[in-house]
Amino acid sequence: METLFVVDIDGTLIKGSGGSSSLALIDCVRDLYGVEGPINVETVGRTDKAIFAQIIDTYGGTLEELEKAYIQALELYWARSPNPLLPGAREFLRKCQGLGHRLSLGTGNMERAARLKLEYHGLNCFFPVGGFGEVSEDRAEVIRQAIEEAKRYYEQEFSTIWVVGDAPLDIEAAKANGVKAAIVSTGWYTHEQLLEYEPDLLYPDLNALAEVLL
Repeated sequence: METLFVVDIDGTLIKGSGGSSSLALIDCVRDLYGVEGPINVETVGRTDKAIFAQIIDTYGGTLEELEKAYIQALELYWARSPNPLLPGAREFLRKCQGLGHRLSLGTGNMERAARLKLEYHGLNCFFPVGGFGEVSEDRAEVIRQAIEEAKRYYEQEFSTIWVVGDAPLDIEAAKANGVKAAIVSTGWYTHEQLLEYEPDLLYPDLNALAEVLL
């Protein structure tokens, strides 16, 4: 049986804190609700469904109109200035693929947002399946979907499953699904903060992680 890597996007493959994604969310909230400036919503590691639920609870509106406005804003921002790839991202995926390992997305982004972000960097080809942020407010459920979809797509079980991410919620989601957490400190959280959640592996970036894991 082969190894499955369930990989996060923001803060893991692509720069997540600040940048075009954050500006797109601020813009869509401004356009829908007239709220200027930063919004008081926690986003790091959370699913889009959880983020949007908090916005709707605070400002009102519907999920459908919020999702539509966000995707439109995201498309505009990413066409002008996509968030950059993080160190070792493409190389990590290529090495996984070259070694015959399987890949699945495990991201808080809803699928349209995830595919849009990956498309700008030519990474969609690595991920035929995944778990996405419209599934649940619970990140553990997103990871469960990513694993189950991978089993169906590849028509196999896996001897080892790694969740590759950058946040405490990635570690907790891995533990909730009984799989391992390989974490990089390229996101919002420091190495020391992430250590407190006891991941199986913790390295500065995907280059360093690949040297040990692949």
